Amino acid sequence: MNGVRGERAIGMALRWISWFAAALAPAVWAEEVVRVRTPAGTVHEMVRVPAGPFPMGTTEGRADERPVHAVYLAEYYIDRFEVSNAQYARFLTAFGRNADDAGHLLLDGLDADAQIRPAAAGYAPLPGTARHPVAEVSWYGARAYCQWAGMQLPTEAMWEKAARGIDGRTYPWGEGIDRGRANYGKEGCCRGDDSDGFFDSAPVGSFWAGVSPYGVHDMGGNVWEWVVDWYGEDYYARSPPRDPPGPQAGISRVLRGGSMSSDPYRLRATDRSGLPPTATYLIVGFRCAATALASTAVTTQRWGQIKRKVEEDNFR
Repeated sequence: MNGVRGERAIGMALRWISWFAAALAPAVWAEEVVRVRTPAGTVHEMVRVPAGPFPMGTTEGRADERPVHAVYLAEYYIDRFEVSNAQYARFLTAFGRNADDAGHLLLDGLDADAQIRPAAAGYAPLPGTARHPVAEVSWYGARAYCQWAGMQLPTEAMWEKAARGIDGRTYPWGEGIDRGRANYGKEGCCRGDDSDGFFDSAPVGSFWAGVSPYGVHDMGGNVWEWVVDWYGEDYYARSPPRDPPGPQAGISRVLRGGSMSSDPYRLRATDRSGLPPTATYLIVGFRCAATALASTAVTTQRWGQIKRKVEEDNFR
């Protein structure tokens, strides 16, 4: 077995071991799961994050992650999984155009890395990519999707609380990082690594041992995620204590979570980055949130029990 194949085999073994460990460990799944159906018939599975305070930021990160400050958030819901290519292609087909009302490009389908392309009837994912997170999507494209689906992009505070809970942990799963918990790159910036089983993005929900305290998947690695806020390097020093909306203006919109090519340091739940809202990259996607939902809550179930129905709705 050569070195590359050996690393991939080890990575796959780690993922299986972590899956079984997660299955046997104390439950971290959200107590309330809500299934939201979009106008195109696809389904989002969302978890409830209860109202309350949490410590936002860290004393051990970079300057823009300080100071640590208490933030109180009202109850909200957030996607358990990143929005997939299948879901976004169905949106573009239903929406009927690849631009918002102001003319901003939603998804760069002409880029060589794009996994969604025009098809005979609207748009479709490339074969084998339906369950991968949508990428090459601009901030405008992320916002347009969430609004069309009756939801919103999460605020930066919503994203961080959903990622790390209220105990100040470093990563969504706790402390330390390994290839069984997330899809990320080599030590050092911006290089892919397939020893976790994936050189590029992984299908959403592939890393069962990497879930957050609320049962949210892929909040460390896979693709960076747009949030609604403008980026402000010194915003934490003046952030309001309740439901902070982010700066009123800026040049870049905030990205969270790191990606398939990120150094492990960038997967920390407090790490912050940003890009102009028109930017589109293979390593950037998103998930949606909501402050109120009319959908019916599903009784508590293990993900495997819900998974089959969600896949039928989203990938048929």
